[in-house]
Amino acid sequence: MKRSPLHEKVYDRLRKDLLRKYLPGDPLPPEAQLARRAGVSMATLREAILLLCHDGLLERRHGSGVYVRVRPRGWVGIYTRADVVQPFPSYFRLQAIQQMRRRLLAAGYYSRVYLGLNAWDDNTWPSCPEFAEDILARRLQGVIGIHTHADPNWVQPLKAQSVPVVGDAPGLDGAEETHLEEVMQLGIRHLQSQGRTRLACLTFDDAEVPVTRQLWKDELHKAGMPFRESWLKADFHALARGAAWEELREVWGSDREKPDGLLITDEFLFRDALIAINELRIGMPDPLLVVTQCTRGSGLASGYPVSRLEVDPDRHAHALADLLMARMEGREPPPPPTMPLVRLVDACPGSQPKPDVPAHIGNNQSR
Repeated sequence: MKRSPLHEKVYDRLRKDLLRKYLPGDPLPPEAQLARRAGVSMATLREAILLLCHDGLLERRHGSGVYVRVRPRGWVGIYTRADVVQPFPSYFRLQAIQQMRRRLLAAGYYSRVYLGLNAWDDNTWPSCPEFAEDILARRLQGVIGIHTHADPNWVQPLKAQSVPVVGDAPGLDGAEETHLEEVMQLGIRHLQSQGRTRLACLTFDDAEVPVTRQLWKDELHKAGMPFRESWLKADFHALARGAAWEELREVWGSDREKPDGLLITDEFLFRDALIAINELRIGMPDPLLVVTQCTRGSGLASGYPVSRLEVDPDRHAHALADLLMARMEGREPPPPPTMPLVRLVDACPGSQPKPDVPAHIGNNQSR
């Protein structure tokens, strides 16, 4: 439903009042009184109330008036199987969880975050004993799984209780296709537009390494570029500190011919790779132009012109929270987000492609 600016203001004001001044089941004052307080017409006020009813915050009882909607007992669980705080905090995960909580609270739902104790590659259950206990005690009215597997140990008991479950893992309602393919396509296209023809890649993914390797090979083939096995590094864990430093040195020293473009699919990998680039005294953007994936708002800085493929955690969080609320309230799910999952931020907009440079030419001190 389209909202005019005036409707939006009244909607926001009423929503804040509902969260601060009213309890579930409380009646609202007469509409004429609310309209006078807000300084708007009855039609504008009713439009705002209709929107709040649509969002599940209010309910109109015919012949009685408008009431704050009574929520089921319990809370929404936000579950991740691994500890997102240690040892290296993920800005994407932390920001997404925070935005989910805010989105839910704005609609009147309390939430509780369940952080597992597992390492990222550890699938032992239960990773969070409190989560398992609250499932058995039937304390949850909905669950969002973020960066976790759709483990039957927790998914099946919730479904048996008719508790809605959404998440970003394959097998969960709301899971999106992996964005790795989109990142590779955008990265290759941008590097190619800058005249780069010899591309290397540092990546990791939840998929098996052969799948990631084939994906990179296929995308290079579509762009008419050669694939070099030694210029793709995908068989290490993103949180293994120093791994990207070592792998970048191997890429640069593997042959007399050097890559002139580098795609990095994670900001943790980029920070490690940047250390190696500085130690090897590799010029940026020439002879090496770098494109890296990062989280929007993370403040990634390098001191060099590095183009970014930004992934938006707010978009991710809002989509999952909105879907869960629709499931809990028996409403039609909202349409998929129109905002792209990955956005290119060009470090050198308007720059011209570099002239052809022999593949073996680079900084003499880089080997």
